[in-house]
Amino acid sequence: MKPAALPRPDPFPASALPFLTLVLLVLVSLMPLRIPGYAAVTPQFALMGIFHWTVYRPALLPPILLFAVGSAFDLVTGAPLGLSALVFLLAKAAVLRQRQFFVRRQFAFVWFGFTLTAAGAIALVWVIGSLFNGVLLDPRPVLLQWVLTVAFYPAVSWCLQRAQRLFLP
Repeated sequence: MKPAALPRPDPFPASALPFLTLVLLVLVSLMPLRIPGYAAVTPQFALMGIFHWTVYRPALLPPILLFAVGSAFDLVTGAPLGLSALVFLLAKAAVLRQRQFFVRRQFAFVWFGFTLTAAGAIALVWVIGSLFNGVLLDPRPVLLQWVLTVAFYPAVSWCLQRAQRLFLP
C-alpha cells in the first residue's frame, strides 16, 4: 500500500515567498553594524533576491512589488525617492530579457550573470548619485560594495533556493 501524499500548501502563502524574502533581504541591508564606513559599502542584498527570483520564478515578483519595496527602501535610507525602485525594475527587466541563458545552467554561469547585473545596477546608482549631488562620487566604496555583493551572492542564492524547494510547488 502506498502512503498518502502530504497535502500541498495553499498557493497564496507560497506565492508570497519572493515578497517575504525580498523584505527580509532589505531588512538585512538596513541592519546597523558597528563597522566604520559599512553603510557606504553594504552589499545589495535586495538585488540578489531580485536576480534569483527573476531567473527562477519571475511571475512571483511583479513590478508593482519591486516599486513598492524600492520606494520603501529609499524612504528608510534617505536615498532619492524612486532610485531603488528604478534600479530594481531595470535589474528585473535586464535579467528577464536574458533569463533563457540562466535557466538550467551551472551555478558558476548564473553567478557570472549576477556579477554583470550587479555591476550595472551599482554603477547606475553611482552615476545617479553623482548627478544628484552635483559632484563625482568616490568610486572606491562603490567598487567594494560590488565585490561584497558578488561575494555574498552564493550564500544568499543557496538560502533562497532552499526556501524555494521547501515552500513552492
